[in-house]
Amino acid sequence: MRSLCEALRGLELKTYSGQTIIPHNLLNQTLTAGAINDLLSGNEFQRAFYKRDELTQLLLNGGKKTIAVLLLIQRPISILKFLERDMLQDLDSRLPLTVDELGQILEDDRDAEEFYQTQWSVLAPILQKNRSHRIFEENTPLPYVKSEPVAKGGYGNIFKVTILPAHQQLVNVDPDGNVCIHLWLNSDFRIMARRENGGELDIEAGLTL
Repeated sequence: MRSLCEALRGLELKTYSGQTIIPHNLLNQTLTAGAINDLLSGNEFQRAFYKRDELTQLLLNGGKKTIAVLLLIQRPISILKFLERDMLQDLDSRLPLTVDELGQILEDDRDAEEFYQTQWSVLAPILQKNRSHRIFEENTPLPYVKSEPVAKGGYGNIFKVTILPAHQQLVNVDPDGNVCIHLWLNSDFRIMARRENGGELDIEAGLTL
């Protein structure tokens, strides 16, 4: 468990605003079927051996973010409490959870607060084309590693931001590659995306920044 927690810690990056995020592609590459099987085969889960197959499927199919947070706060055994209250839904689809909701699940105020504060690191959105307006929770980290003001005007400010390749579907690039993607954002939420090779694409996006 400790080595898996350390592996996740090693994936953490800082956004332009100083928030910590774990890129979703690196999270998926770390929490493989083998890694999850090893976790659930550990001594901590011995008493729940009869739930191992169900837990494995739960985590591999929509539960990686939830178990990642529990690993980061060193409470992976608490995944059993999430299982009991999953309402037969994917665990990750319920994130972010409030402190009150987490208190009901985890039955421990400190664990609830730790989970609440840590969950944001796995919740950076993947920006996509042709999406209507979205309003994110205040603590949601945007996957921008750099942000710099470009211009000001009567209609708002324009920023040049550098986005993690794996957290966008605006242009076709290898999510594991090193291509740097720059976006120009203004207050009416029109985005111009530019790749390093000079290709440009105008995109309508619904973001509240």
